[in-house]
Amino acid sequence: MHMFLLVEYVISYKLKDRRILMNYNKEICPKEFCEYFLFTTIFIFLSGCVMFYNKNYVSSFFVFALVFTSINFWRKPRFDYRRTIDMTMCKIISLFFLINTLYFHEFNRVFYHCVLLSLIIFNIIENVLWHFDSNKWIIFHLAVHIYMAYFSIFIYYVL
Repeated sequence: MHMFLLVEYVISYKLKDRRILMNYNKEICPKEFCEYFLFTTIFIFLSGCVMFYNKNYVSSFFVFALVFTSINFWRKPRFDYRRTIDMTMCKIISLFFLINTLYFHEFNRVFYHCVLLSLIIFNIIENVLWHFDSNKWIIFHLAVHIYMAYFSIFIYYVL
């Protein structure tokens, strides 16, 4: 009898936890941190401007599309269609730049893959911290914004 009560408690806790995770009205981060995300999105915009200035129009188009979806999401971050669009755009731009590495020199390709691997590790750490309700995930997400903006310029135009 006691075992069934324990199992029922665990099941109801898991269902409650799932309802909290699937609550599309839940805010993703505190409002005071949203302006930091918007500010670091400006760095990504600057990297798109550098790409556009250097006549790399296709890459700059993807970067500007990412900036637009990111600003649209971070102005009021919630689990809704804007997050889905932003995450889809992040995946598209990652795939685009991964395919683009086929045209890089060997050193640049290896360097880009190392940067991409570190971004993936940052993203995993960020998701784990977010899952455990630690606001330290914000540091890793800001690092992803800055890291992506800096190295997209560095790999394309410095190396």
